[in-house]
Amino acid sequence: MTGIVRARYTMEFKQEAVRLVHPVIPPRRNRIIQLEIDGHIYALRNLIERCFARLKHSRRLATRYDKTSTSYAAFVLIASARLWVRHFVNMSLVLL
Repeated sequence: MTGIVRARYTMEFKQEAVRLVHPVIPPRRNRIIQLEIDGHIYALRNLIERCFARLKHSRRLATRYDKTSTSYAAFVLIASARLWVRHFVNMSLVLL
């Protein structure tokens, strides 16, 4: 009996979560009903997806070699800092 109740609870939870989700990706052009999206949120989503793609270039992150979540999170921070520093390598130094 508890399995049925649990399944119904998770189903209702998922249905409620789907109602709260707003579209971020623009629909196809040939769709009859065009849903409106926020271009700023779409740009942020694109930026985050690109960041994850660059982080996955690190083999250690992509394959999750670390045994503990703490060491994995630490390496995520190191890889993120590495990407951030790489952004500043080719910038010219502006002196006031």
